[in-house]
Amino acid sequence: MLDGPLFESYRQEARRELLRRWTLRLLPVGAVLLVLSAGGLYHLATSSEEAPEPLLPVVPISQAVRPPEAGPEEPVEGPELPTRVLPSGGVLAVVDQPQEGLLHPHVTGELTRNDRLRDILLSQGIPKDETDRALAALGKVFDPRKLRPGQRYELWRSLDGHLDRFLLHASPVRTAEVVLEGGSYVSRELQIETRIEVARVLGNIETTVGAAIAAAGEKPRLAALVADFFGAEIDFHSQTRKGDQLRILVEKEMAEGRFVRYGRILAAEYRGGLGRLRAFSYLSPDGSSGIYDEHGQSLEGQFLRSPMPGHRVTSPFSPRRFHPVFKRYAPHRGVDYGGRIGDAVLAAADGTVAFAGEKGGNGLLLTINHPGGYQSLYAHLHRVLPGIKPGTKVKKGQVVAALGNSGVSTGPHLHYGITKSGAYLDPQKLKTPRGNPIPRSQMKDYLATIAPLSRDLDHMALSEDALLGDLLLAP
Repeated sequence: MLDGPLFESYRQEARRELLRRWTLRLLPVGAVLLVLSAGGLYHLATSSEEAPEPLLPVVPISQAVRPPEAGPEEPVEGPELPTRVLPSGGVLAVVDQPQEGLLHPHVTGELTRNDRLRDILLSQGIPKDETDRALAALGKVFDPRKLRPGQRYELWRSLDGHLDRFLLHASPVRTAEVVLEGGSYVSRELQIETRIEVARVLGNIETTVGAAIAAAGEKPRLAALVADFFGAEIDFHSQTRKGDQLRILVEKEMAEGRFVRYGRILAAEYRGGLGRLRAFSYLSPDGSSGIYDEHGQSLEGQFLRSPMPGHRVTSPFSPRRFHPVFKRYAPHRGVDYGGRIGDAVLAAADGTVAFAGEKGGNGLLLTINHPGGYQSLYAHLHRVLPGIKPGTKVKKGQVVAALGNSGVSTGPHLHYGITKSGAYLDPQKLKTPRGNPIPRSQMKDYLATIAPLSRDLDHMALSEDALLGDLLLAP
């Protein structure tokens, strides 16, 4: 056992050291308590005759947004809130949080209906002259009339409020940029690199093809592509039944992991009450393309099923329809498609433009002559594309015009009609001659091309636990 004068001396020294450390730790706490006590006594002595000042209400962050200002922002104490209300009612989101008392260096947001870029820049404290110069530069690479809700934008500014850089993400693959260089604003268009991925989509039809495609996690545009792909063989409006099945191999254009648009349907299979039908896209060595069955027979009709794939029919062909403007019953000799002004209108078949211009209640009208005595017409247009004029040759599926609201019209739509030898036909029930089969000289190449696609369709088992919209391969 440790004992003796030496050990006792060591133990006393340890006690003194422990007491010294605790004294140093407790002194600051005691000083704080003394100050608080003195402050409380002073407050009681000076405010006994005054009513207490009311507390400020607690405001949720979503409501505590400063209104936009016409001029540069003044520094404020404490961190600013991460959102700002725009004059249109939209909300601007702050990305980079600044240091205390400084302006936001980087802000991003999304356009809402009726937003104006000028209002957005001014609301962020960008001086008026800089705003006007920046937007003038932007106009050299982007048409401000093409602003759409949902488009994203970003801006960077210096700590004294000057605009350094502005980005408008017009689409997933196109961005307009304005930067300050040498005291002037310079604009350029940035193209985002894309890649093609091949996806497989599987669907069981319960109600419609569109619902089956949506249940697979895909967009309505794909349903329209499928309808055109099988259009000459299957009427998806009247011939599909519950329990019918679809297998689709389709190209998807992607940009930085985001979906841009669908490409070609490479192959598809339909199984149902009509039997089994497989169809394949084929690009021949001579550059021609088409859709064929397993034996090389063409599955394409002369006309597209719709000049606006993916758009809904608002009024079908009818011998007796109540006219919404004239308030009387009259024949409706075409099909109306609803949409937004500016939506693309496609040429329904190969042909030659016969007329392009204003024509009475039709508004801006385009007509195209096709082989076999057929003519297609497109009424109430917003505009006809440059170069589309009488005598111009057009190809099936080529964009020729933009949907509008001209002439006698109650809202934006396309009136689409087809005549043969002057008699009107129902475009949705039109049956036209098939294309030519695969030439014998190309049959070997065709069979080699579709063989792996056919195997992929074989392996796509339709079941409740299938992965819908799963990526198959990426070249």
